[in-house]
Amino acid sequence: MVEPFLTSLNSIISTPVSAARPTKSHPAFRFALRSVAQPMHYHELASSRAKRYKGKEKALPENDWLQCAEWLLGGNCRSRLFATHHPLYAAASPSHTPLPQAFSSSAHNFASASKPAVVQHAEPRGPPPKSIISHFIYDKPFTEGTRVGLDTAYDAFMLLRRQNDPWTQSTKNTLRFVDRALSTMEDSLDCFKDRDALRYWSERLRALLSEGGSVASRSEEEFRRHCLLIRTFAVVHDLPRAMTGFRKFEELSERYAGIKDVRFRMYRSLLLAHFHLYGVRGVLDFLAKEWTTAGQPLVGLTNSDSMNSRIKSFIDTTFSILDEIESPISVLFDRRDRDPTVRTRIGHILISWLLSRRCPEEALSVWESMERQSLDCDLYVQMLIVRSLLRNKARELGLMSYSRASQSFEGDTEDKRQRAFLKTGLHVTCHLGDVNRAEIYFKEIQEREFVDAMDIAMLMHAYAVSANAERVVEIFQEQFPDAPAASDGHTPTVYHYTEVLLAYARARDIENMNAWLEKMKSLGQPPDAYVWNVILHSFAERGELQSALKLLDEMRDLGLYLNPADYTSVIGVFSNRKDPLSAEAIYERAMQEGVKPDRRMIATLMRAHALAGSWRGVVRAFDYLKTSRVRQHRPQIDVYNILLKSYIHLGAPFTITLKVLSNKGADINMQDHYLGTALIAASYRGHTSLANILLDKGADINMQDHHYGGALIAASYEGYISLVQLLLDKGTNINAQSCHYGTALTAASLQGHTSLVQLLLEKGADINAEAGNYGTALIAASLKGYISLVKILLDKGADINAQVDDYGAALIAACASYKDPASLAEMLLEKGADINAQCGKYGTALVAASYGKHASLVQLLFEKGADINAQVNGHGTALIAASDKGDISIVKVLLEKGADINAQFGHHGPPLIAASLKGHTLLAQFLLEKGADVNAQSDYYGTALVIASLHDHISLVGVLLEQGADINAQAKFYGTALPAASDIGHTPVVQIPLEKGNAQTDRHGTALMAALFGGHISLVEILLEKGADINAQAGDYGTALTALLYWGCHSSLVEFLLVKGADINAQAVYYGTVLIAASSGGHTSLVEFLLKKDA
Repeated sequence: MVEPFLTSLNSIISTPVSAARPTKSHPAFRFALRSVAQPMHYHELASSRAKRYKGKEKALPENDWLQCAEWLLGGNCRSRLFATHHPLYAAASPSHTPLPQAFSSSAHNFASASKPAVVQHAEPRGPPPKSIISHFIYDKPFTEGTRVGLDTAYDAFMLLRRQNDPWTQSTKNTLRFVDRALSTMEDSLDCFKDRDALRYWSERLRALLSEGGSVASRSEEEFRRHCLLIRTFAVVHDLPRAMTGFRKFEELSERYAGIKDVRFRMYRSLLLAHFHLYGVRGVLDFLAKEWTTAGQPLVGLTNSDSMNSRIKSFIDTTFSILDEIESPISVLFDRRDRDPTVRTRIGHILISWLLSRRCPEEALSVWESMERQSLDCDLYVQMLIVRSLLRNKARELGLMSYSRASQSFEGDTEDKRQRAFLKTGLHVTCHLGDVNRAEIYFKEIQEREFVDAMDIAMLMHAYAVSANAERVVEIFQEQFPDAPAASDGHTPTVYHYTEVLLAYARARDIENMNAWLEKMKSLGQPPDAYVWNVILHSFAERGELQSALKLLDEMRDLGLYLNPADYTSVIGVFSNRKDPLSAEAIYERAMQEGVKPDRRMIATLMRAHALAGSWRGVVRAFDYLKTSRVRQHRPQIDVYNILLKSYIHLGAPFTITLKVLSNKGADINMQDHYLGTALIAASYRGHTSLANILLDKGADINMQDHHYGGALIAASYEGYISLVQLLLDKGTNINAQSCHYGTALTAASLQGHTSLVQLLLEKGADINAEAGNYGTALIAASLKGYISLVKILLDKGADINAQVDDYGAALIAACASYKDPASLAEMLLEKGADINAQCGKYGTALVAASYGKHASLVQLLFEKGADINAQVNGHGTALIAASDKGDISIVKVLLEKGADINAQFGHHGPPLIAASLKGHTLLAQFLLEKGADVNAQSDYYGTALVIASLHDHISLVGVLLEQGADINAQAKFYGTALPAASDIGHTPVVQIPLEKGNAQTDRHGTALMAALFGGHISLVEILLEKGADINAQAGDYGTALTALLYWGCHSSLVEFLLVKGADINAQAVYYGTVLIAASSGGHTSLVEFLLKKDA
């Protein structure tokens, strides 16, 4: 165990630590730009505002604020405060343009408008006024660390105006100046000590807009001026007048939709005003209400790709505000009574913000919260979550999320969503190293013309993670034959070079890795931090700590440094390997490099100790978070869940856990993806004392999770009777229901906890409640074969014939049981169970017994009057079910009792087809001997010969042919046996019936067509050698050549068929000529090829 790291962190604890998320006292966006030179240090930001101003005001001479622009420009003031906080400015009472006039839509000339009373400054000496204004507008420093302040720029502007300089008379230049001035005010709001100073500057700028000359009605200049007028009200938090102007803006918005710079700066101003007046929730409400203009760009649902660069400041501001949120799920939950559309929009915004902060697990939690509230999360947003999870090495969560999203994708034809789904599928398969599926996704993306440079990089990644460097280099050379540059602009990026490096790193081929690093340098693409970070992760995933540390040394020598999120990711890799020593080594290296740890980094290190079974490491990490003076470090629910998980799995001292959970502000009702709530986690592990404390601390006793459904159901399933008693005494809902286990009574019955079942019944549990996958408690107990428990439930009044969708009724469930079903079934029959009841997935008790291979039970049921030929959905008849399972003994019993050997029902069709599907050769032979029709068909599979050929059951194909199976018998879906086998590519099966003809089918036409469709060229050659007619017409496509041309293929395959005698001018009923077929499929290159061949 590494020595306690608190000692090595003393210096960090004692010095200020930069926060991952800005606090309300000093949000990051407020300090993005300053008016004068010196940067404000972190300790100044962290201190109270009063403390920051106190010493500075004493140090300033009383009349320094009156000095002219030259003094301000010199940068001698270390306070970086505007001079405008002086009381004299507050005494000034400038007039302002009335709102109706300011937002008038007619042409204006404000030359005669009243001017505000302005304090006259001396003319600035030093740089020319125009140079001052230019540096101010473009935020350029005169010298290093010296920037123009608002006072200075305004004085210079007014000086030129008094001199009637044409530059200041230009409306365009005035708008640019006011725009920059408003941005400076917004970025330095904390520098204004009182609201009067802020209002004064707002009046000044509004006066400039009014004096800016004539503005044509409904012109672009009026649109820009209007946006700036709105901002002058927003900057002083006068939202009523700002929003009045905003409604007028909406009338002009559509005409000037392309002007995004001033538009999004206006949105940003309104956003800041809402934040200062109403907090974060007011911002979310504003964005949801103004969704089309302000909300969608944050989420990426807009169709404009060019908007991203224009709205970066707006997005950064929004997300900096949202950094105030400590619990995103609670924000959504608190609005559960609001309109669903508004909640959906807020959910999308929260997800986008969390993804930008590299918190995909929290984003996934918001998605799940939306689902619980029946809100539709956009598929595109779901795909963003999946990709972010994969990048964050949460592969299992990413795969699970992609699988869930796939259910909502079916039938979606919108191009953007299809593109997102396919590209994310490529990401999933590539991160898993599934090269076969990755190739399939990539091919489909290519066919849809969605492919881009990142898709190529992802395909390379699939092979890189498998250490197949040869294939990675091959793809690189295929896609970029003219690298490093190409005339068509198709050039490799750093991502493609990185995948080559990753492949060699995985293969431990350091020589080639270094060679490609040198190649990158020679081509003008020196490896950056991203490249080294990928290689670093490769070493970490293999557990090679020393290689990782050496690589960090090399990065430091090159001047490349990782950010906290990158270090956290590497620590997480070692955490997943249950290697806390390596995780701490990386953590200590981060400290040595001056990285300020955030809560995620410490929590990840804490998780590494928890997974490795190191309770001391968990406590040390938690103590650091608990004692940190940085607000963002204080433990949140993710940390408490890790601690609770550690307690459960490691058996930590109870007093420590008690102390932790009593921490002020701990939200014990929040859930994570693994343990649900703290109370549910304690319940499923049987920690009664801890559960009692949690309840005393305010844990929601009836809160549900995704797995168990609640604390009572979890405790009942695990059989903790004392804990169940506690929960009941505390007032839990005894009949609460969940999707999986149903009720607590059903969960206890499923596990056979007889005493617990009796307790729940005594406390009033509903014995016939129907919920979950198992239906009722009686059905659950019957399924598991608990005879004594079944008797108790029946004595207490359980409905013996209650029916549910899944397992049907108690008797059917008992017949499907693996524990002595005959005795239990006999008892249920004596108690009055309906022997021929039809329900659930098995249909009847006899079908369930036949499918479960219970021969004695089948005999018993027949003796008790079961209908042997009853037909049910799914399995058809009892004989079909027994044939599907291949149990000859039960088949014999059923035939002896009169079962119909050729009964047709369900997908499996007659018993012979059911046996053929699973390849039960002996059973099929027995059925044929008993009179089964060898050529009987089912709606789906056709004949037994077709299905045997399709599944490559060679011996069974021979038996069927010997018994007279018709090789040319047509099946609705697969056609004849030969096309079926050809479609799948079973060469041995094809050769058995090959000499029997050239049968056709509606789907694939001839066997030759089926083989071509399946891509089995070797089979094509065999079929042609055996005399298959290459020009035979069948199916929708006519000839084999027509079919290939419609669906598209390589010209070499067309050449192959032509050489083999395919008729290039053959006519098809549906597609006509080969030229029409190729044209209909959109294959231009094939059309050109055919024309060269004189088609």
